[in-house]
Amino acid sequence: MNELNWNDGMSVGVDAIDQDHKQLLKLINEINTAINNGSTELIIKDIFRQLEHYVKQHFTREEALLQQCNYPDYEEHKLQHQQFINKIPELRERLLSAETIEVAQEVSLFLLNWIMNHIVVDDMSYAKLVHEQGLTTNDRSTPSWSERIKAWVGRQIKLDNRIYLGMIIPLFGLLVLSASVVTFSYQYYQNAKQVIEVTGLLNAANKLSHTLQIERGLTTATIGSNFERFSSELLASRVVTDKALSNYRERVMQIRTGSVADRVSQQLADTDIALAELNQQRGLVNSKTSHISNTQQYYTQSIKELISVLDGLLSLGHNADLTRNTLSLSALVNMKEVVGLKRAIGAWILSGQSIDSKLLKDFYLLQGSRSGLLTLFMNSATIEQKNKWQKVLSSSVYRQAVALETQLERSIASQAELTIDSEHWFEVMTGKINAKNAFIEQLILDNEKNVQKELNSIQFVFVVITSLLLVLVFFSTVISWLLGHSIIYPIHLMTHAMKCLSEGQRDKRFTLEFADDQMREMFASYEVNRRKLLQADIISAIRFERQAMSIKQQEIDKKRLNELASIDPLTGAINRRKFQDVAYQELERARRCQQQFSILMLDIDYFKKVNDTYGHACGDEVLKVFCQTCMSQVREYDCVARIGGEEFAILLPQSDKKGAILLAERLRLSIEKTIVDYHGHQISITVSIGVAMWQEQTQDVQELLEQADKAVYQAKNLGRNQVRLFNDSPDKDVSLEH
Repeated sequence: MNELNWNDGMSVGVDAIDQDHKQLLKLINEINTAINNGSTELIIKDIFRQLEHYVKQHFTREEALLQQCNYPDYEEHKLQHQQFINKIPELRERLLSAETIEVAQEVSLFLLNWIMNHIVVDDMSYAKLVHEQGLTTNDRSTPSWSERIKAWVGRQIKLDNRIYLGMIIPLFGLLVLSASVVTFSYQYYQNAKQVIEVTGLLNAANKLSHTLQIERGLTTATIGSNFERFSSELLASRVVTDKALSNYRERVMQIRTGSVADRVSQQLADTDIALAELNQQRGLVNSKTSHISNTQQYYTQSIKELISVLDGLLSLGHNADLTRNTLSLSALVNMKEVVGLKRAIGAWILSGQSIDSKLLKDFYLLQGSRSGLLTLFMNSATIEQKNKWQKVLSSSVYRQAVALETQLERSIASQAELTIDSEHWFEVMTGKINAKNAFIEQLILDNEKNVQKELNSIQFVFVVITSLLLVLVFFSTVISWLLGHSIIYPIHLMTHAMKCLSEGQRDKRFTLEFADDQMREMFASYEVNRRKLLQADIISAIRFERQAMSIKQQEIDKKRLNELASIDPLTGAINRRKFQDVAYQELERARRCQQQFSILMLDIDYFKKVNDTYGHACGDEVLKVFCQTCMSQVREYDCVARIGGEEFAILLPQSDKKGAILLAERLRLSIEKTIVDYHGHQISITVSIGVAMWQEQTQDVQELLEQADKAVYQAKNLGRNQVRLFNDSPDKDVSLEH
């Protein structure tokens, strides 16, 4: 028997324990060598003494280590140790008292199996725990910080969870980024919608301020003419103002239910207070009790409040272009208000009313305000807006108004007689105001178009970005899932394959192609191991097959010898001894199951005459033909036996009297019709048959055979070639009609 050598793969990581295992393996190999060499009893006893001493020493050292690392199966491990210690004397005595080599080999195999199970199965189970607690002595390598981190993550998080985290964390970052982009786009979209709302309010406030300016001028002119002129124009203007006021209030309600109300809430509140007194002020004018200065102050304050709303909306611009547009628009609205005030003051002066210093001061201040507002407009307006403004300035209506303003200013400055008609003044200045208002409305319309265009662009970009992000998230999820499972899937395959390999299944092959990476190397290593194990299995199978073939051949030879010992070599029927064994088994079954069976005894008539006339060779041929005829007539489970020279017996299981007699008569007729052809001689034979039935009182098979034999003699005495049933009277013929 070959020695079992130490392999470093058997190490548990502790030098003292590994040295013990090497020494135990050495002692067991010495015992095997002593057995093979037929060493003396003293040598074997000495080796066993060393083995027992070293086993106890090793177990003590190992149990101390297990206690130190709090091994959970310590008690069970300790019990196994004690059982082997108790087994050693028994093995020694069994080996020393062995009379055959087989017993010695059994002891040797037991020791080898024990040392392998002890090292590979029992001690390897605590090797990992010893390593985790830092109790190993032969592991000198110190892992780096990155290796320790990776090992810690590997201990704390399962592989599939690590893969999923590797997918989820980038995906989560992508989702956060996507949410930020969508939120920013949505906020920008909401801001653009606010600008649309603001533009609507801007337009409504501008129209209202324009109608109030016209109404203020007509009111001032009407009062200045002592209510003799402009009355009808004033009434028409009030209708237009009321419509503009209604539209403005609708826009204010929309703003207040929106998200920008708090930005201009104070201006809106002040405007509401001012506009609420409009009807009251009109009533004073209608009753001719209103003073011109109070009326002028009211309208101017209301328009100022509206302009303050416009100025408040400047802070709601969300980009540079919108802010500049709103700023230039505010400058134009204020410029229009300056013209409106100049129109009102001029109408008052031209109506022949007294001119005080405050009124003149206000008139000249308006000119300065106009210059400042014009500068503001030119600084904030776009080139396109400036070009359109130049067209307004070059229009005939605007030039006529500027000329009329210059004439009035010179007349006031020189204190010359005023020759300008107040109605003409009002009409020309109104034309100037309308020209500016048309320009303002065009700017508002352009601004609204630009905002709407930007809003549509934002909507398009928002939809495109959102769609792209959704597609990106979807494909990122799918690709992440696919990449994750492309790692988990082959690992599951390998785990399953290795489990099958450990269970002895060698048919698990991998036909999938993988990239030239670590995974492919792992599968290639598996395939190498599978083939090595398969090769070892085949070699082992060949060796066992040879042994099996040898054993099988021995069994075949033994079976053939048994068959030769139980079969008549001439006829192929079983012999008397085998027949008795089979009959005994059937007798026992009949007794146990209460089933009937029968025995036929057959004796060839005048067989001695055949031998004497044609010779023994012819007699042998007759016996063979006779036996073949019997076998062809019986059932598959019936038993045909040659129990003497020309005497045969047939065992009929599960056969009653009637069935047995019918078969016997069929056999008799078949034999009677049989012709044996021997060297040109046609030989006819007959047979006498005796039938015996099993009864409960039947003692044994021999008794049944004797009954059948007596029935044969009855048939012989009654003339041969007939069937007789035991205990039938000699004169009774049991032959069937034929």
